[in-house]
Order: sequence, then C-alpha cells, then structure tokens
Amino acid sequence: TLMPKEDNYQLRLNDTLSIDRKVWTTSEDHQIVFGDSLLRIKDFTISKRDQSIGIVSYDRATDKDYTPIAVDFRNFKLSEVSALTNIEGFDFGGLLNGSVILNDLAKNPHYLADLLVEELTVNDSLIGEIEMTAEQTSERPVIDISLSLSGQGNEMTATGAYNIQTNEIELDADIQ
Repeated sequence: TLMPKEDNYQLRLNDTLSIDRKVWTTSEDHQIVFGDSLLRIKDFTISKRDQSIGIVSYDRATDKDYTPIAVDFRNFKLSEVSALTNIEGFDFGGLLNGSVILNDLAKNPHYLADLLVEELTVNDSLIGEIEMTAEQTSERPVIDISLSLSGQGNEMTATGAYNIQTNEIELDADIQ
C-alpha cells in the first residue's frame, strides 16, 4: 500500500511476499517513507524459516536527508539468488551472514561491508568459507577489499582496491 505522508510517501508491504514462487514473511511493524530528499526504513525484514534480510535506516537529527541504511543478512541462502539469476550450468549456494551499510546515497554514495559465506558451493562442489570486508570512504572513489577463503583444501587471502570511476581492480592474493 502506498500512501501520501506529509510531503513524502509511505509504503507498506503485505505480510507475505512471493519471491520466485516462495513465500517470505515481512515484519509487522515495518515502515518505509520516501520522498525527493528522504528515505527512511524502520524495521523492514523479510524472512523464510531461519533466513532473513533486514533493512533499517539510522536516525538523524532531521528528516531532510538520506540516512545511512544497513542491510543485515542472517542465514540467507545464496541458492535463493542463484535460482533468480537463471544462469544455465552455474549454481551457487552457501549461508550469507553479515551486513552492508550504505551511506549518503543521494549525494556521495559510499559503503562498508562485513560479510561471511559459510559452506560456499559452486555447481554442488563445496568450496569452503569466504570472509569479506569492503570499505569506501566518502573522500575516495575506491573500495578497499579484504577477503579470505578457507576450507576443503582451499586457502587464500587477498587484499586490494576497486576503483569505481575507472572500473579497475588491483588485488594481491596469497594462494596456498
């Protein structure tokens, strides 16, 4: 349901959503308010059994600007995304936990991510566990990346940076 709210709009989703013909439940008290210079998300979570994705914006002193938005993943099955990509001959899975924080989306987007994928599989082959952190400060068009892969005889660490403006990526990897 979309309703006007002062100079903005409020979006209220149904208690259940169908995503790829699977039923997900939304949090009861969620609130999504948006307008020309505002996006506020309160207690929005979609869940199915023990997996969930939660989205919330942090409060600021005024409602005149976009606030940082946190996206939290809890036991989210990557196979849900794999099914949606519909890439023939390529399936992936695993459990995603962690968070991504999106800052200043309207004027100067930058990010902070801290993610863990347990039991990563590619085409039904168990690869291991991936830990990843990524950060982009407001002063630079570069995302600093750190990741590690471990398990199933796979050991790798990598650090580097991705330049958003040039689409260049520089990684130093140690593969054992």
